[in-house]
Amino acid sequence: MNRREFLSLCTAIGAAVALAGCGHPPEPYFVSQAQAPEFYLPGIAQYYATTCGECAAACGLAVRVIGARPKKVEGNERHPVSHGAHCLRAEVALQVLYHPQRLPHPMQRQGGRLVALSSWDAAIAALARSFDRGRGLWITGPLGGTAGTLLVEAARRTGSKIWVLDLAPSVAWRMTSVVLGGAPRLPYLDLASVDYVLDFGSDFLAASALDNVRHGFEYAKFRRGSERSRRGVMVSFAPRMTMTAASADIWVPIRPGSEGFLALALLGLLDGTAPASLGTVPPGQAAAETGLAETVIHRLAARLRRANRATALAGYDASAWSNGFWTLAAIGALDRTLRGSSRADWDPDTLLPLPGQPMLAPSDVRIDTRGAVEALAAGHFSSVWVNGVNPTWLLPPKTGVAAAIGRVETFALTPFLDETAALAAWVLPTSSMFERWEDASVDAPTPVYGLRQPLASPVADARGPADILLDAFASSRRLRGLLRDVGVAVRRAPSHRGGADTSGDAGDGDDSPPTVKDLLRSRFHNGSEWARALERGGLFADAAPGGSRYAEEATLPPPLLPAGSNPLPAGKSFWEGLSASPPTPATAQFVGTGDFRLLPYPSPIWNDGSRSNCPWIPETPDPMARAVWTTWAEINATVCKKLGIERLDLVKLTSPAGSIVLPVLPVPTVHEDVVAIPIGLGHTTGGPDVEGVGSNPSVLVEPVYQEGTGELAWGATRVSVEKTGKKGWVTTFDQRVYGKRAMFAD
Repeated sequence: MNRREFLSLCTAIGAAVALAGCGHPPEPYFVSQAQAPEFYLPGIAQYYATTCGECAAACGLAVRVIGARPKKVEGNERHPVSHGAHCLRAEVALQVLYHPQRLPHPMQRQGGRLVALSSWDAAIAALARSFDRGRGLWITGPLGGTAGTLLVEAARRTGSKIWVLDLAPSVAWRMTSVVLGGAPRLPYLDLASVDYVLDFGSDFLAASALDNVRHGFEYAKFRRGSERSRRGVMVSFAPRMTMTAASADIWVPIRPGSEGFLALALLGLLDGTAPASLGTVPPGQAAAETGLAETVIHRLAARLRRANRATALAGYDASAWSNGFWTLAAIGALDRTLRGSSRADWDPDTLLPLPGQPMLAPSDVRIDTRGAVEALAAGHFSSVWVNGVNPTWLLPPKTGVAAAIGRVETFALTPFLDETAALAAWVLPTSSMFERWEDASVDAPTPVYGLRQPLASPVADARGPADILLDAFASSRRLRGLLRDVGVAVRRAPSHRGGADTSGDAGDGDDSPPTVKDLLRSRFHNGSEWARALERGGLFADAAPGGSRYAEEATLPPPLLPAGSNPLPAGKSFWEGLSASPPTPATAQFVGTGDFRLLPYPSPIWNDGSRSNCPWIPETPDPMARAVWTTWAEINATVCKKLGIERLDLVKLTSPAGSIVLPVLPVPTVHEDVVAIPIGLGHTTGGPDVEGVGSNPSVLVEPVYQEGTGELAWGATRVSVEKTGKKGWVTTFDQRVYGKRAMFAD
């Protein structure tokens, strides 16, 4: 080899490494400039594959890292879920990492205020004592992977309960699957294989939707008709035009809570079958309930008969009512008739077994929203552990959750000081997804086991939730035995007894407690497979090439699946064993005497407001209203004209629960009976970027629970609208930062 060939080869190798999804696992990347590893070059970007942790979809990411600092997030072209794309939440994860309001140390309430602690010792000891007392309540988001299993075991062995707090209608959908004869799983949106879609307020294209990246990829194929002979057609029935409804061929404003009547009428016209308990609805009754012409229902049924393959989707806007469970069951029965044997389901909340431990379904520890709220009010819990959610702010004040949390020793696991953490006795700062070891398992037609590893030097003295639990287990009388047994199984795992890359492993005689990394690594047969999975960001089969240049140039190693020796780890759904009784026909009920039906909806950008303190979220214009840094009320333009309300007039909205003042946005994209308000702003704690910005519509919500699910019916409240004679905005933040600059695009 001559000098020119050598230099050409070096250039090619350098380009390949720079474009690699993960050319080298960043495990040893905490380096000094004096003793840098051979692959490390100061100022040169390295790309590392990882799995997004901002929702449960487990999208694959490629993160550009320079000097142990993540700089940019990209999609992993080889990943079967994300196909090289990613959503706003993945970008915002970078702001979480570097946010100046991140909690740097654990905090304890002393003398009525939170005081920063110099170490974790006191906080971990207090957490362990609370586990030993038992009879506590976990309030958390959706659970999965190894971290979810640790939390479930902590609840089971301490006689505690788990309340999953989520705006999405996942519980009602899972109960619907049980009632219709299946497992408690979510419907899988296989849009690429259908040519006609009935959308009942699903909003699957919004950034707030679970698995929206994959949905966007499949929606493009659905519209192109690349796998069929004709372009796909979508019709949306919803009381409000969502981002997805705006992309439909036809949007039909349907009366709130009447979606189930339309679905059952169509089911009858198509000679479909459904559980007898759901009842039958003739087209005439459906027309009266929905406000549609009966001829429209017949034409729609005829169009469905002509479709090669159709599907019916439903989401938050169809489930927010008091009859939401029955509504979803009716739509689910229609979808099963339309798709037949081609329908599929999936479960992003898959728990993975701990080494050496049996995997039990967690049905004995689950509790629904109604049961949790009532038990909190009655003082049934000795401790409350809040993991990554903010119930004090999100839930209606009339539920009394804030007062109940203030009376109990509460531990808040959160990266920021939010409304719930401000009431807690202990605040335990959690790290970002770029700073910790973690995994995620998604059981779907294209299954994925995703790995996350530290890609950044720690920005604060924060720990991952799983790390916090393991530390507390070691000090807990009830749980240290579990930790000891898991440690023995970890040390006996093949990947810890031999194979490549075993430096630093504990020997057989070492009785030190296992780390999260140890738990993840024990799932692999040897160190080589472990290193290979880290380089790919997990275990998954490659997606079909998407046409991007990175698909050919990226140097990800070939997959271990499906021909590899290491299959996806088997787990259990957190919802396994969920029981449900068939719902009965019901008309949506509303509390209050106002003329309008309130629909507080998750913002397509802000979602539930958990990341609203990251400026990229409120600064991103709403895709429908084109608004930033504020909250508004959407009222039908025709109704506004009758009431003499103009654009940005301030009105007072009053319900039996309370009242707020908001600017009005007159739009033709909402039903005449509805006042729609986005959820996400109106925080009182969280830093200068979010405090005093917008309003929280939950103050208007009367706590009404769906029959059959025990979950909150967010759209069961009536409100009245009263003009104030003023115009503009109501937040001090707008006046301080923007002065008189408009918050809506003209």
